[in-house]
Amino acid sequence: YGSEISDTLSGKYKAAAVGANLRVVVQQPTAYFRAAAVVDPKYLAMAAGKPEVAEMQKYSPIAKWKSWGYWETGIGRSMKQLLTGQQTSLEKAVELSMAPAGVADDLTWGILWKAVKMEVKDQNPGMDVKSDAFMKKVSDRFDDVVDQTQVVDSFLHRSQMMRSTNGAVKMATAFMAEPTKSFNLMRTAIAEMTEAQKKYGNNSEQYKKARNMTFR
Repeated sequence: YGSEISDTLSGKYKAAAVGANLRVVVQQPTAYFRAAAVVDPKYLAMAAGKPEVAEMQKYSPIAKWKSWGYWETGIGRSMKQLLTGQQTSLEKAVELSMAPAGVADDLTWGILWKAVKMEVKDQNPGMDVKSDAFMKKVSDRFDDVVDQTQVVDSFLHRSQMMRSTNGAVKMATAFMAEPTKSFNLMRTAIAEMTEAQKKYGNNSEQYKKARNMTFR
């Protein structure tokens, strides 16, 4: 019971901290800039202010999942709520209080989707941009960008530490998804740069590219 109690308290604490918090809403779009680690900044700049939220949620399952509130551990709706639509008055109030942060998050990802679509279009000039094959490529690339740079609450997207079932560890890692993602992104970039340096040398194009990606 101890673990269940700590999970419940942690979830309520997170919901209280996020709900109706203007600072959280303002900070949501900053995740867009982290995508520059794997997406050319020119596409991010071109897509700014042009979110395609409906299309994103239609073709990207992970985007739909996050729109249900799964952008921080312990906050998203329960499976019962998703399947039946049943909510208590308190659950409805909590969802309403977190709506502004959810909208900001959807807009941020909608713009990121647009940037990825522009990138895929440039890389595949002969493809019909309205075809299912093209949208599949965009979805796959978008999912890859999300996996590497964005925070979403699913078992596959959590860091190893945040998968722990220990109550104390869960409390210690509360609201640490963003910094953990940034740390792992930097760690991976440094590892790839070091590997390229050892394998190809300091003057190689591979090393220079990896170095630029690390310090972008």
